[in-house]
Amino acid sequence: MPVSTGFSTKISLMSLSSYKTSVRIPGFGKIQLTINKSVRHINELFLMAVRKNNKKRNFLFVSKLLAKHIPIAPETLFRACRLPAQQYKEQHRLALDSDKRFVCAKKTLVIGFAETATAMGHAVYDCFSGDVQYVHTTRDKVENYAFAFEFKEEHCHAAEQLFFLQKEEWIKEARDIIIVDDEVTTGKTIRNIIDRIEKYYPGKSYHIFTFLDWRNQSNREAYAAFSQKQKLSIRFYTLVSGCID
Repeated sequence: MPVSTGFSTKISLMSLSSYKTSVRIPGFGKIQLTINKSVRHINELFLMAVRKNNKKRNFLFVSKLLAKHIPIAPETLFRACRLPAQQYKEQHRLALDSDKRFVCAKKTLVIGFAETATAMGHAVYDCFSGDVQYVHTTRDKVENYAFAFEFKEEHCHAAEQLFFLQKEEWIKEARDIIIVDDEVTTGKTIRNIIDRIEKYYPGKSYHIFTFLDWRNQSNREAYAAFSQKQKLSIRFYTLVSGCID
């Protein structure tokens, strides 16, 4: 019998006025969030928790969609990941194949961020067909690779992220790079990996898939400046857009 998750892919970003809400974190206190856009009420998307091992940010958005911390039916993750993929499909006018996957018009590489977004990255990759590959970053050393570099995840207690490829042509020939992370707070980590990719293979288009986009106005301006300086196209596809006050 199919599992009913209650999470439908037939929802688009709600059109609403920006509003503020206070979220209580047990053992921590409260944080103030400004919500600009959301696919549904934030209580259906995440819980809050305290992070005791990270002095850089001592609270955590615990996703109800990832199956990393809270058990869910697998269908929930696949449906949630199809929402930003649907936005991408409409933006690029992609065709559907017989399995209802979106057919990539250009060579595409999907990159999932370790550790939290590795499964999410694969679920995003599963939304597409055509000339598309998937790889995720890691904090482990990998042998027998063709291409590698290191970049920083500055807010994390383990800041070093490693990127390995068994086949260099996956990134060398890709025209579109889809970067998948469950949450974007400032966007520095994504800028760091883009900066490293552009050092070796410049001129690609970047598409950021995330459930939660918390970039404030200053962060967004930093992205605009970064894109202009590097002469890059960077677009975001998300379920929630807002900021942490």
